Amino acid sequence: MGVEFFDNTDKFLRENKVDISRALSESGKYGLSQIKGETPELTGHLLVSNYIEVTDNDVLFINDADYAAYVEFGTMFKVANPFIRRGLTKSQIFFERIFKQNLKA
Repeated sequence: MGVEFFDNTDKFLRENKVDISRALSESGKYGLSQIKGETPELTGHLLVSNYIEVTDNDVLFINDADYAAYVEFGTMFKVANPFIRRGLTKSQIFFERIFKQNLKA
């Protein structure tokens, strides 16, 4: 007597594609607003360089300022100011709520 496992992931993703897409979009917008709230502003360039890309399966949080990684992770001359990680950490509980609301879980 053995145990048999069934993987219905693909079926779930197909049946809930619209709801998942909406949840990803809402999560992305919320996370982006939190990241922007944490972004240091000297010239404003770092702030306006924050954006998201939503695909079928994920959300990419991007800052394309040349120096964004130096601010986020620091250098040997400057202490890190992890504005992206702070913003996403603040957003984490809301991501779960957004998905539960959209997927009616």
